[in-house]
Amino acid sequence: MMAAQLVACHNASMECYRRAMIGEQTFEGRRENLSQANKLSRTYATLLKALNRRRGKGQQKVTVEHVHVHEGGQAIVGSVDGGGMRMRTKSEERPHALG
Repeated sequence: MMAAQLVACHNASMECYRRAMIGEQTFEGRRENLSQANKLSRTYATLLKALNRRRGKGQQKVTVEHVHVHEGGQAIVGSVDGGGMRMRTKSEERPHALG
């Protein structure tokens, strides 16, 4: 919906600028068209800023508070920078093939 509003706002702004450039335009008419175009341009900038905020540029943060490590288990204590998934080698996919 915001993208549609951005397109409509841009088109209306360009139309106001076009009307302001008409040679036979009165001073008051030109001033009014430029005023409306200015308002629409500021609205466009505000909408674009809101859309960028809405897209979620920030990173998602997960906090783990309670961890239970049972006998034989392993855990890492501290800050971990994941970096995403990695590809496993053939031997990691089939541990029985090692021996």
